[in-house]
Amino acid sequence: MNSLFRRLIVGTPKCSSFFLRRHVAHFTFFKDQPDPSHGPTKEMNLCQTIQNTLDITLANDLTAIIFGEDVAFGGVFRCTTDLRSKYGADRVFNTPLCEQGIVGFGIGAAVAGTTAIAEIQFADYIFPAYDQIVNEASKYRYRSQNLFNCGKLTIRAPWGAVGHGALYHSQSPEAQFMHTPGLKVVIPRSAIEAKGLLLSCIKDENPCIFFEPKILYRSAKEDVPIKEYTIPLSKAQIIHEGSDVTLVSWGTQVHVLREVAQMAAKDNISCELIDLRTILPWDVDTICQSVSKTGRLLISHEAPITGGVGAEIAATVAKECFLNLEAPVERVCGYDIHPIPHIMYIKLFLLFISFVNSDIPLDIPSFSIDLDLNPIDRWSTIIPNFAQPLHEFNDEIRAQIPKVYIDVAEIVATRLDNHIPQPYHDEFYSIARAISMPLADIVLINLVYELRTFCTSLLVRTLNGTIIHGRNLDFDINAALLRRLTFHGTFFRTSNLTFQYESIHFAGSIGLLTSLRQGYFSFSINQRQISNKHWWMNALMSILHLHSMPLFIFTRFIFDNPFMSYKDMVYALETQHLIAPVYFIVTDGHSSGMIITRNRLNSIYPIELNSTLVQTNYDHWLDDPLQDLRRTTAENILQTFNLTQMTTNNIFNIVLSVIPVLNRITIYTAIMNPGEIQEIFAKIRTLK
Repeated sequence: MNSLFRRLIVGTPKCSSFFLRRHVAHFTFFKDQPDPSHGPTKEMNLCQTIQNTLDITLANDLTAIIFGEDVAFGGVFRCTTDLRSKYGADRVFNTPLCEQGIVGFGIGAAVAGTTAIAEIQFADYIFPAYDQIVNEASKYRYRSQNLFNCGKLTIRAPWGAVGHGALYHSQSPEAQFMHTPGLKVVIPRSAIEAKGLLLSCIKDENPCIFFEPKILYRSAKEDVPIKEYTIPLSKAQIIHEGSDVTLVSWGTQVHVLREVAQMAAKDNISCELIDLRTILPWDVDTICQSVSKTGRLLISHEAPITGGVGAEIAATVAKECFLNLEAPVERVCGYDIHPIPHIMYIKLFLLFISFVNSDIPLDIPSFSIDLDLNPIDRWSTIIPNFAQPLHEFNDEIRAQIPKVYIDVAEIVATRLDNHIPQPYHDEFYSIARAISMPLADIVLINLVYELRTFCTSLLVRTLNGTIIHGRNLDFDINAALLRRLTFHGTFFRTSNLTFQYESIHFAGSIGLLTSLRQGYFSFSINQRQISNKHWWMNALMSILHLHSMPLFIFTRFIFDNPFMSYKDMVYALETQHLIAPVYFIVTDGHSSGMIITRNRLNSIYPIELNSTLVQTNYDHWLDDPLQDLRRTTAENILQTFNLTQMTTNNIFNIVLSVIPVLNRITIYTAIMNPGEIQEIFAKIRTLK
């Protein structure tokens, strides 16, 4: 069930709308209902609510002061607007651009008895003040045996992703402070929550850090009580009760989980949703009581997963609720990468990569093909499993191709003996016979598979010296049908147990598009963009030329040869006459990888792997066309990675899972690494 919730979170937002407007959010904001006992309300957004809360504090506490960079004119987000003119320059004032000085001054002011409210302009800028917060503020009471304290210090900071914040305006650093006894760390999810929690921080007898989700400053608009009220710190809130799984988050991500809970409810799964509110000290009792009831826990936060707050919660729950857990604790969090640089393409395509619209990766069925069987029988037990979608796909092809091309295909089919060598000649008959389909149609299906592969393939070097080979296979003819025709094929010989290779295969094809021979090499094929409207006829006629070989024959010839080396394969791929121009993306998994750009006769401008290579359907020496930025997007993402981040998980979950690299006609994603002894990792993609 936890894996289901991972997929639901992945499927929450409508990421495509992000292309249209700069401030589109990756979530739907859910309004909170005000407590009637708190009196009259006024509609305010989060920014206005923070200003109202500070206004109340300055009015009720004559020792209160507000200071920070640019707070005198309202701050960069205008959360302190008009406070200087209302309360004077000695109570609301600017500081130098020196975060350690801001916090150091705040500590001294708080120790002297002043209610000190410091603003750090962005949470990303708080680290120069880290020593003052961790070594001074948090320890002041302890080291003086409670003779002195700076409990009247509250540090405010805008926090989290916003959509255009880049490296230094997007971070979520709550975990860095969770390891510090003596602090309190609080993150609200809404305007109503922010007012009550901020007032509690200001009144608390301990130094507090109050992180404000800046993406909510304008979007979180609701009816907020006008008068002063507080919400207890270190007390999580059960937003709605459930019985099947506990969902825990804080800040912006609470709203994502609210959508997830609604989606799960449609499948009759009851979610108990909890807003942690206070990160330190956190409410262990509420979480553990909930998990003891539901037996399952999923934690989600924006910050990177490794060493995040979710890890501490998971460890505590695993210990305290061990006998009640029905499944491992699951975390759905940010990736272990830095926030994205301010590059337009990445800004548009990447910010909320975990929230791709409705893509739920699916497992791929597996079949084995014994190459020692008589070729007329090799496919007889496999192809019938795909009979219906194959006939539907054949009808789709016939509807798109002029009849003259079908006539040519029928001529080619009658002359297979002359142009298709054994054993592949008989494999065509094996497939046609197994599903009662004319041989000419099997020829056409194989050509379609070969000539319409609009793909993204990539090679990246890893920290351990191996090379990851990834690919998204896109197909522009009825992607839904192609997903039903996809399977993981293992080709082997009973007479040679050391010989085996794999392919992510389309039923009805005898050729290979994405293939791996462990310990030897891997390769993928991308169509080289064809502008000639007569490509169908050209391809069919090329088969009749004895010196041109269809890829569905050529690829099998390479992989079926047990003596084929990587060097031999590269030579063959560069020199064999082909029926259509393509790109071959190949690697031996250790020392070499390359993109071979082919016309029909020979290779042109091959490019060797240095650290990363990406190939789509356009020549690498040309820019991407504006209507297709798959390569540019993937390259820009990879440029943000360091060597330790070049992992299978990151390639699959980040590089190959972001729009437009992942798109509506993506059939599957495959990850290969011939340098390691492991199968192809592949999933059907279902972006809608």
